[in-house]
Amino acid sequence: MDTRETRSSSTSCSMSNFEGPEKVLELWFAPVDSDANDKKTAPEKGLRAIERKVWEKMLNLVKCQVISTIGNEHLDAYLLSESSMFVYPRQLVLKTCGTTTLLEAVPELLKIAKSVGLAVQDVFYNRQNFFFPDKQLHPHRSFSDEVKVLDSYFRNGSAYVVGKVNGNHWNFYNAEKKQILSEINKVEDVTFEMLLTGLNPKLMKPFYFNPQMTSKEATSRSKIDLLFPGAKIDDFIFEPYGYSMNGLLGDGYFTIHITPQENCSFASFETNIVLEDYTDLALKILKVFHPKRFILTLMGNRASLSKLKKVRDENDYGKSGLDAKRLCNLGFRIDDDILLKFEHYDLVFLQLCENDKSVAKKTTVNAKQCAKCTNMST
Repeated sequence: MDTRETRSSSTSCSMSNFEGPEKVLELWFAPVDSDANDKKTAPEKGLRAIERKVWEKMLNLVKCQVISTIGNEHLDAYLLSESSMFVYPRQLVLKTCGTTTLLEAVPELLKIAKSVGLAVQDVFYNRQNFFFPDKQLHPHRSFSDEVKVLDSYFRNGSAYVVGKVNGNHWNFYNAEKKQILSEINKVEDVTFEMLLTGLNPKLMKPFYFNPQMTSKEATSRSKIDLLFPGAKIDDFIFEPYGYSMNGLLGDGYFTIHITPQENCSFASFETNIVLEDYTDLALKILKVFHPKRFILTLMGNRASLSKLKKVRDENDYGKSGLDAKRLCNLGFRIDDDILLKFEHYDLVFLQLCENDKSVAKKTTVNAKQCAKCTNMST
């Protein structure tokens, strides 16, 4: 199914100083335990059984709309006026940019899941620091406010600020029920993300609205279509500028959202497609955007991380599934190199900037926890 509608001129994306960094909420669900008086079980389709109008009502709380949808036998992908949503039978990923109020939808999301016999099992929330935090609406004015809201809905929550609090950083929240490790690792779960700023203005031209160029042509001209050849792609160019796309390949997705304006240029890339090595993919993305700086995160459970290619390097550039030296060879230096180990997941966090020999050596951290949630973080 492919249904499109015109984007409202009143949307927050019409602002010249647009907030590109997205708020990302990922929820995993499990069937509700039945009792003697209630033998209902979650339908096989799970969340995919929910009608579009129900999702649209929920998204109204977030202040965004559905532009189009695509799907396959594994999942449905919704292209939104502010980013994307991906729906599996027992998993949902919602990411929204601008001044959207993503966390306002949590009660409705839990209600929708309950209607098909599902209850939340694992919770992940993350976002980069905002460029224009003063324009955000409650509860997104600060990370500490977001954490308070998340803690009011979920148990066993933990919040982290990864990277420099006085520079670009990554806010992360996780809440999970205590589960048996073997159960967690039955399904491969990995997320690879790149958040890029200071994009090359010349390369951003395809992402400005041009009645003579279709979104498909913009995808091809920028070589985004070559990231995963053979993928099913749904793309859209906004007026007067901005680009979004969702891609499906087997049981995985990838998504890109671009704010091309030079004063606040930003692009995000995210995928849960399992690879042995993400280096070539990262290099392709860097060639699409030529950023001045970027954050890279690779997070996965033991089942997915055990399949990553082991990269060894005498200068400690090597990571499982990632050869950072090859990224540095494009003219970048590593500012932050952080490894976090959680109960069931590991997180690799890298921040790279254009090379400047006068800058001090990178910061390297290998820890089970990083900085606590603080009001300094936005």
